[in-house]
Amino acid sequence: MGAGLSSWLHIAHASLTDNGNYTCSAGDAVHAFVRVHVLDGESSAAMHHSNTGGATSTLTTTTTTPPITLLFILIHLTLH
Repeated sequence: MGAGLSSWLHIAHASLTDNGNYTCSAGDAVHAFVRVHVLDGESSAAMHHSNTGGATSTLTTTTTTPPITLLFILIHLTLH
């Protein structure tokens, strides 16, 4: 994403069906790609910050719905 742009992804009550790739784009600006993995676990929150090539991606997701909780999020930020 270009300088000065930011995006947020919030997945309420995350479950295994939320696994997958998410894309954020703003017009002709650079696209950001995020890969989300939801696993069984005991952690109720995960946070990951990424700063790549001047673009910042911050993703915070919290879930308290047992037995599926968000254990970790793998973010892959790809700039085009």
